[in-house]
Amino acid sequence: MEALMSWIRSIVILYVMGQVIVYLAQGKKYEKYIRFYLQLLLVLMIARPVFSLLGDEEEFKSRISYHQLSQVLQEQSSQLEQLQVGSDAMYIRECERVVEEDVCRFMEENYQKCEESEVTLSDEFQIEQIKVSVEQGADVRKIAEGLCEHYELSQNQVEVKRL
Repeated sequence: MEALMSWIRSIVILYVMGQVIVYLAQGKKYEKYIRFYLQLLLVLMIARPVFSLLGDEEEFKSRISYHQLSQVLQEQSSQLEQLQVGSDAMYIRECERVVEEDVCRFMEENYQKCEESEVTLSDEFQIEQIKVSVEQGADVRKIAEGLCEHYELSQNQVEVKRL
């Protein structure tokens, strides 16, 4: 009776863990492959008593454990890659924020108070574009030239507009 309860418990645990893995799967395109693999494991777990009559149960358990471990490691590797891509985007955004602060500081030291600034960086952390908003009456052309010279940009990479 204890063996039967253990067998049922292991099937239920596998099913629940499988549903959690499917739920946590980031990409929907891989969901069908994960479900297929989990269904295959579930069928093997249900057929375990038949396999134990045909062969060594310990060898069967070790093969199942190996496959489960390889699946978990593969999923963890996929999630780590996705986190790394996400952290790169966050790092670029933080660098853009720092450059925006520097643009405002440069503007205040040389021209006038900067109302708004927006900086776009490339994946190589090079400035692609600077957009600055200034008060009415400011010399937009002079500010744009100063920003181009200071940050070594071309005229089409700097946009200065009045509020």
